[in-house]
Amino acid sequence: MKNPKIVPLRPKDPKQQAIWQLKQNPEAVLEQLTVIHLESKDLDFWKRFCSQISGVLRRSYESMKHELAVDQRNFFGLAFVVFASFMDYLANWEQSDAEKDMIYPLNYLDFFYLTSYLNAVSEAFPHYHDVAHKYLDQVLPTVEGNFEYAVELVMEYSRNLQTYVKA
Repeated sequence: MKNPKIVPLRPKDPKQQAIWQLKQNPEAVLEQLTVIHLESKDLDFWKRFCSQISGVLRRSYESMKHELAVDQRNFFGLAFVVFASFMDYLANWEQSDAEKDMIYPLNYLDFFYLTSYLNAVSEAFPHYHDVAHKYLDQVLPTVEGNFEYAVELVMEYSRNLQTYVKA
């Protein structure tokens, strides 16, 4: 029998912290981690970025879906959710006031997937390097000291999604 007055100590290791946090609150990956300031002049870039990444993810998933382990399918599924949500935000932004800069709150999933693919795009397509790194340079310093934990939180959630969505 657990004593309700005893609170377990949070581990120091980022991977163990992530496991501990998700056991305490499986929705921790949905908590806001930081924000990204989106400049109106880059709206077309963001729309292209989301469209291209979503297309690449879908084609990759379709070509490998029968060989993927559960955690790999979870990884793709979470990426699809993040990019679909971000594309909805961009469409709403474009319809409401595309001339106005916007602030987009990044939860842990958004942070992980958007920054990972921004970095990949900047390396694969040199003509996107400057704009991608403008946003990476803006966001990454805001999670300094928390970066490894943020990555581990998303990876743990992805690996054991079925456990955490049942909680």
